[in-house]
Amino acid sequence: MLTSLAIVIGSLFMVVGVIIWNGAPALTFSMITQTPKGGYYLGKEGGILNAIVGSLYLAFGSLILALMISLPAALALQKDYIGKTKAAYYIRLSLDVLWGTPSIVYGAFGFINGRGNKNGSL
Repeated sequence: MLTSLAIVIGSLFMVVGVIIWNGAPALTFSMITQTPKGGYYLGKEGGILNAIVGSLYLAFGSLILALMISLPAALALQKDYIGKTKAAYYIRLSLDVLWGTPSIVYGAFGFINGRGNKNGSL
Protein backbone atom coordinates (compact mmCIF):
# COMPACT_ATOMS: atom_id res chain seq x y z
CA MET A 1 0.00 0.00 0.00
CA LEU A 2 2.83 2.39 0.81
CA THR A 3 4.51 1.57 -2.48
CA SER A 4 1.29 2.32 -4.37
CA LEU A 5 0.91 5.57 -2.46
CA ALA A 6 4.49 6.54 -3.28
CA ILE A 7 3.93 5.77 -6.98
CA VAL A 8 0.72 7.81 -7.15
CA ILE A 9 2.10 10.80 -5.24
CA GLY A 10 5.38 10.62 -7.14
CA SER A 11 3.51 10.60 -10.46
CA LEU A 12 1.44 13.58 -9.36
CA PHE A 13 4.53 15.56 -8.40
CA MET A 14 6.25 14.61 -11.66
CA VAL A 15 3.31 15.81 -13.76
CA VAL A 16 2.99 19.06 -11.80
CA GLY A 17 6.76 19.52 -11.94
CA VAL A 18 6.89 19.11 -15.72
CA ILE A 19 4.04 21.58 -16.14
CA ILE A 20 5.75 24.14 -13.90
CA TRP A 21 9.18 23.56 -15.47
CA ASN A 22 7.89 24.02 -19.01
CA GLY A 23 5.37 26.77 -18.24
CA ALA A 24 7.31 28.99 -15.85
CA PRO A 25 9.38 30.75 -18.55
CA ALA A 26 6.18 31.84 -20.33
CA LEU A 27 4.56 33.21 -17.17
CA THR A 28 5.12 36.93 -16.90
CA PHE A 29 3.41 39.71 -14.99
CA SER A 30 2.16 41.28 -18.21
CA MET A 31 0.57 38.00 -19.26
CA ILE A 32 -1.46 37.90 -16.06
CA THR A 33 -2.47 41.59 -16.07
CA GLN A 34 -3.40 42.11 -19.75
CA THR A 35 -6.37 40.98 -21.79
CA PRO A 36 -5.86 38.97 -24.99
CA LYS A 37 -5.16 41.10 -28.03
CA GLY A 38 -6.17 38.84 -30.88
CA GLY A 39 -4.49 35.49 -30.61
CA TYR A 40 -2.28 35.29 -27.55
CA TYR A 41 -2.63 31.53 -27.59
CA LEU A 42 -1.36 31.50 -31.18
CA GLY A 43 1.88 33.24 -30.21
CA LYS A 44 0.70 36.85 -30.36
CA GLU A 45 0.66 39.40 -27.53
CA GLY A 46 -1.83 39.79 -24.74
CA GLY A 47 -2.69 38.00 -21.54
CA ILE A 48 -5.18 35.92 -19.61
CA LEU A 49 -6.72 38.55 -17.35
CA ASN A 50 -10.24 37.98 -18.68
CA ALA A 51 -10.04 34.26 -17.85
CA ILE A 52 -8.91 35.02 -14.30
CA VAL A 53 -11.61 37.65 -13.76
CA GLY A 54 -14.25 35.36 -15.27
CA SER A 55 -13.25 32.55 -12.93
CA LEU A 56 -13.48 34.88 -9.95
CA TYR A 57 -16.93 36.12 -11.05
CA LEU A 58 -18.13 32.53 -11.44
CA ALA A 59 -16.77 31.49 -8.04
CA PHE A 60 -18.22 34.54 -6.28
CA GLY A 61 -21.61 34.15 -7.96
CA SER A 62 -21.86 30.47 -7.09
CA LEU A 63 -20.84 31.24 -3.50
CA ILE A 64 -23.59 33.85 -3.16
CA LEU A 65 -26.19 31.54 -4.73
CA ALA A 66 -25.16 28.62 -2.51
CA LEU A 67 -25.34 30.78 0.61
CA MET A 68 -28.76 32.14 -0.36
CA ILE A 69 -30.13 28.61 -0.69
CA SER A 70 -28.24 26.58 1.89
CA LEU A 71 -28.09 28.91 4.87
CA PRO A 72 -31.86 29.42 5.22
CA ALA A 73 -32.43 25.70 4.56
CA ALA A 74 -29.92 24.72 7.24
CA LEU A 75 -31.44 27.11 9.75
CA ALA A 76 -34.96 25.95 8.93
CA LEU A 77 -34.06 22.31 9.49
CA GLN A 78 -32.74 22.92 13.00
CA LYS A 79 -35.08 21.45 15.57
CA ASP A 80 -35.03 24.70 17.53
CA TYR A 81 -36.49 26.67 14.63
CA ILE A 82 -38.86 24.40 12.74
CA GLY A 83 -39.77 21.98 15.50
CA LYS A 84 -40.91 18.41 14.96
CA THR A 85 -43.34 18.85 12.09
CA LYS A 86 -44.04 16.20 9.45
CA ALA A 87 -42.44 18.35 6.75
CA ALA A 88 -39.22 18.62 8.75
CA TYR A 89 -39.23 14.86 9.38
CA TYR A 90 -39.58 14.03 5.67
CA ILE A 91 -37.00 16.61 4.65
CA ARG A 92 -34.50 15.22 7.17
CA LEU A 93 -35.27 11.67 6.06
CA SER A 94 -34.74 12.48 2.37
CA LEU A 95 -31.49 14.31 3.18
CA ASP A 96 -30.26 11.32 5.20
CA VAL A 97 -30.99 9.04 2.25
CA LEU A 98 -29.23 11.39 -0.18
CA TRP A 99 -26.20 11.81 2.09
CA GLY A 100 -25.95 8.06 2.60
CA THR A 101 -25.59 7.36 -1.12
CA PRO A 102 -22.08 7.73 -2.61
CA SER A 103 -21.82 10.36 -5.32
CA ILE A 104 -20.45 7.79 -7.78
CA VAL A 105 -23.86 6.09 -7.71
CA TYR A 106 -25.55 9.34 -8.76
CA GLY A 107 -22.97 9.77 -11.52
CA ALA A 108 -23.46 6.21 -12.76
CA PHE A 109 -27.24 6.56 -12.89
CA GLY A 110 -26.96 9.91 -14.66
CA PHE A 111 -24.50 8.47 -17.16
CA ILE A 112 -26.68 5.44 -17.85
CA ASN A 113 -29.82 7.56 -18.17
CA GLY A 114 -28.11 9.94 -20.60
CA ARG A 115 -26.98 7.09 -22.87
CA GLY A 116 -30.40 5.47 -23.28
CA ASN A 117 -32.54 5.29 -26.40
CA LYS A 118 -34.95 8.03 -27.42
CA ASN A 119 -37.69 6.53 -25.27
CA GLY A 120 -35.40 6.46 -22.21
CA SER A 121 -34.79 2.70 -22.08
CA LEU A 122 -31.44 1.01 -22.41
